[in-house]
Amino acid sequence: MSAIVDYPYYVGTYMGSEADVVSFPALVAHASRVIGAMTRWQVTEDTIDSFPTLTQTLYRLAVCSQVDYLASNGL
Repeated sequence: MSAIVDYPYYVGTYMGSEADVVSFPALVAHASRVIGAMTRWQVTEDTIDSFPTLTQTLYRLAVCSQVDYLASNGL
């Protein structure tokens, strides 16, 4: 679902360590749905580039944080 956050971004920029490369696709898909719902689906793969850089960064960090939460606590 989400190309907004990929595994290299998760481990390189966010410095995430909870999710491994195998479980990451399922976790990021679910995390993207959770954060998407919280933002009323205003941010998508097609629209993220139209937002200010700070907004893009904060959105990606929120998705990564949700990935960590789901990896620690389960889907």
